[in-house]
Amino acid sequence: MPAEHNGYLDADTRSIEAIGSLTWDTTTPGNNLSWDEWTQWVTYTGSAYLGAPGFPLRYQTEIIDLGASVSGYFEVRYNATGTIRVVIETSDNSDMSSATFQAQYTNDNTATGTVQTHTQLNYYEEGYCDQTYGGFTARYVRLTAYVELFDSLTQRGIPKLGKFNWEVLTDTVIERLNDVSVSGDAHTLTFSTIGTLVNLHITPTDQTNKKLVPAIVSKANKTIRVLDANAFNVSGVSATVDVTAEGIPGNYTVNSEGILREV
Repeated sequence: MPAEHNGYLDADTRSIEAIGSLTWDTTTPGNNLSWDEWTQWVTYTGSAYLGAPGFPLRYQTEIIDLGASVSGYFEVRYNATGTIRVVIETSDNSDMSSATFQAQYTNDNTATGTVQTHTQLNYYEEGYCDQTYGGFTARYVRLTAYVELFDSLTQRGIPKLGKFNWEVLTDTVIERLNDVSVSGDAHTLTFSTIGTLVNLHITPTDQTNKKLVPAIVSKANKTIRVLDANAFNVSGVSATVDVTAEGIPGNYTVNSEGILREV
């Protein structure tokens, strides 16, 4: 399916603009409109959605096949009139079934769906509410942009989407943790720069009469444990370890210009 949107393409400004539901072509003659009303390109009619008639401007890319399963992250650069929210879908299935969402806005990812966040677009700045982005591992991806602009609490304005460029990056960062005290069967490691683990090396500090063996419990959950081979069981023991980890960056800046990795 090709990219789609619910606005119209302005070839002069190379932007997508909301079309509303009432324009010159559909305005009934003789209804005593003022000159400003007659010359208004976009007017919204119908029942209220999120406080006013009309819907957010929505643009969605086609389903992109990365060619193989990739571990990486997105950087997105955009330019919008109004407040923009980017929703990222990733999946191992070509039809995007069982997709994982980052920063989901509506329940069905449509412009008319039920908003899943605590606040709605236009009433907060980008990056300040319900927008969490990070690394992913998948073959198929799709991005959706919602843009909302209100003239008042009960009247929508004319949102626009100009530049919308994105790329998948696969560079990784290295982080080292020294003298970490671990215990139990699933100790969670805390990293300041890594979002998704790719590789993990654990070195335990030697203890008398113990043969310590480190183990990764879950890369996804960043959990490890240390076993005592002399105890002939699989229960985690208390130990001190040094950790060298490689992973997808986990810190991103979201603002009115894009979603960018923090450096």
